[in-house]
Amino acid sequence: MPYTQPARSLNHAELVHRPGERELTRRALEAMGCAVRDGITGVWIFGDEVFLVSEVTPEQWAFEEWLRERIGAESHGPYEKFVAQLAVQPQRYHHVGIGFETLAAWEDSVERIRNLPGTDPELAERLSVAAVFRPGDPGAFGDDFVQAFVRTDIFSVGLLTLGQTIELQHYFANAPGAT
Repeated sequence: MPYTQPARSLNHAELVHRPGERELTRRALEAMGCAVRDGITGVWIFGDEVFLVSEVTPEQWAFEEWLRERIGAESHGPYEKFVAQLAVQPQRYHHVGIGFETLAAWEDSVERIRNLPGTDPELAERLSVAAVFRPGDPGAFGDDFVQAFVRTDIFSVGLLTLGQTIELQHYFANAPGAT
């Protein structure tokens, strides 16, 4: 039986962005196909009101800077290996998924991100397609969906220093008229 998304959806996830990068975060989310709008509380609410986005707290930012210094001081350490594996097997690591109803909408988002060097060079430096898996591709997890994994350090549901992987996915059974 093909997978379809459940009727009950995730209530929300709180994402944080770096200080002063609210507009860059907006552009990154829009590039991924999200409808972004400002909320009354000063955070962004987009999509099916699943993600809230706000600026990182001063306490988290101080910790992030401390952590980044330690990672940078250790060349060829475990962080470098960890990030390298994210590009090879992104499905096996922490990530957030965004589902698309149609294959065309999924393809549009993937191409929009791939075209960022020509349309938004600043954003292209910090948001990129790391891997795409279609049915039959080496590393694909199934034949009933497509996946694109996007990497960024602009926002995260955890530590900004580790970056965030976002899976853009489309299950063929979720398309309008699919049986």
